[in-house]
Amino acid sequence: MDEAHTYKGASGTEIAFLLRRLKERIRVHMQGNFHCIATSATLGSEDAKEGLAQFAQKLFGEPFRAEDVVTSHRIHPQIPDGARLLSPDRYHALNEETRDLPEEERGKRLYEVLRQDTRLYHLYDSLQGTPQLLGNISGKVFQDVTDPRAAEAALIDMVEMAAAAKPSRDDAALLPARYHLFLKS
Repeated sequence: MDEAHTYKGASGTEIAFLLRRLKERIRVHMQGNFHCIATSATLGSEDAKEGLAQFAQKLFGEPFRAEDVVTSHRIHPQIPDGARLLSPDRYHALNEETRDLPEEERGKRLYEVLRQDTRLYHLYDSLQGTPQLLGNISGKVFQDVTDPRAAEAALIDMVEMAAAAKPSRDDAALLPARYHLFLKS
């Protein structure tokens, strides 16, 4: 189950009962062991493994131990030696130069350029914690750009490319990014 943190309270109880019914149906035709897996980007830490195991046990109706729980920790990227500050115009040009390349080739080329870009590391720092408004982030990352529209355009190019930049198809992007757009009418 993905987003396991959403299965609590009355809806969690309902999902747990549905899972038990599903397991009964599957086990009739199944040979071998049954494995339950739940994922969540917001649940748990190393200190909470026991509680998470109890949560999973209640949700799935299957035995879970603290050692069954896998947690992660975020590694904050460090600015590499020899990093440089790219100009806003360079982001736009690089985006245009690589736009029509095959995905894997584009990813490698962008990775080689952007991993040495000081602004990308300023972006990482700016995004720690809570979501930010585009204008606020562009002002922090492009402090040397006086035109707010130019700073925002450069940031948009930068995020688009960093989200595509990876050393190989199986690696994570330099910036696994998501935009959220909120409209008020």
